[in-house]
Amino acid sequence: MTLIYCLGFTFVIILYQQFLNPEYYQTLKDFTMQQLQSVNASQEMIDAKMKELEMQASGKPMSYFWLFIFSSIWGIGISAIATLVLRRKA
Repeated sequence: MTLIYCLGFTFVIILYQQFLNPEYYQTLKDFTMQQLQSVNASQEMIDAKMKELEMQASGKPMSYFWLFIFSSIWGIGISAIATLVLRRKA
């Protein structure tokens, strides 16, 4: 069930980024750059943050793949914890 949910979640994000808000990545990138400049971040920190942002939200197929993988890992972990907590004793 968790994997089905994560797949659906990934498709919703794809639809949002590609069709509903195609400027999402550029807006997020500009906002992040303004934040980094306001705290006088070093060039190395800016480069690292921009690389991380590209990997997470660029709209490339690999970013959606990683979204699915990490949301699945978290979902399976939370499902396992919920199963242990809510398990009924026979």
